Amino acid sequence: MELGRWLAMPQQVEAQVARWEQAFPALLRVDFLTQYTGHRCFALTIAAGVPEGNDGRPAAWFCVPHAHEPAGTAAIMDVIAQLLTGRDLAGQPAAFDIERARRQLILTFNPDANPGGRTWSPCVWWDGSKYTNDEFWQWMRGVDPTTGGMWQRVARWSLRETHPLRRGIVYEQLNEHEFVEPNRDPGSSLVRLFRQLDARYGYARSLHLHQTEFERSPHNCMINLPVLQPELPEPIQEANVRWGQSIIARWRELGADPVPEPRGFPYSRDEQTVRWFRACWGESQRKAPELVVEVQNNNPRTPPEQQLELERAAILVTIEQLLAC
Repeated sequence: MELGRWLAMPQQVEAQVARWEQAFPALLRVDFLTQYTGHRCFALTIAAGVPEGNDGRPAAWFCVPHAHEPAGTAAIMDVIAQLLTGRDLAGQPAAFDIERARRQLILTFNPDANPGGRTWSPCVWWDGSKYTNDEFWQWMRGVDPTTGGMWQRVARWSLRETHPLRRGIVYEQLNEHEFVEPNRDPGSSLVRLFRQLDARYGYARSLHLHQTEFERSPHNCMINLPVLQPELPEPIQEANVRWGQSIIARWRELGADPVPEPRGFPYSRDEQTVRWFRACWGESQRKAPELVVEVQNNNPRTPPEQQLELERAAILVTIEQLLAC
């Protein structure tokens, strides 16, 4: 994988955003929240004329919640390059009609919801060559001082109450003491930024780009339906399933091994986790379709090139569907 095509570390993203902001002021609006660590959590909106609010065009939100899942960031930066310049980061012509997308859609990208966390990552990408999954999970969640294994998974924690031997890069630091997992706590930069921009543009679709390890699985990608899926209005339920099936079909065309159908919320039996997700995303899920993408991480079966390709495919399918509406 060429590093020039893989823009995922915070310093790379900030530098490229600055260049794009200067070169394409009529197409790109840059919003951000500055995290406690000093890093910028961006919302990059692309549209012809970049309206101050929704002007009748369908709007979509794309985000990468987790610092240990960089392929979604690399894919977002590649798609933005296509939208702004007409070429991807490898110099190839855009894979879709960028002029129509600029004219007809409002597209907002959050390439990295926790740049402060990703700064501490020991890898630009995770390909399974340097760390076992046990070691990877210790980087993700931290090291337990008692067991030496992976530390706990919580929505919010404080150094006043507990202290892992090493902090996990998944957690965003809110202040001197408090940390949150970005997609599970309303105080995170991700949730605050999404709500701010959703109030402005009224997103018709939201795509959350994730990665997981697929240990002992024949699959290397899947679609998760939202936590509220069984309760949603029937048209939104149906739209979620059809959209997910379209992404899965595209993955098959690319030679991937996806889980055959979109699956239900994976933590549905964990009442606390369900409450966390309801608090963060319940309102938006009731208003518009939303999906979660999972692409294999830290495994040589899915190298970085393919990780980027599969994440990018999910974004492009979403854009194509919005253009077809």
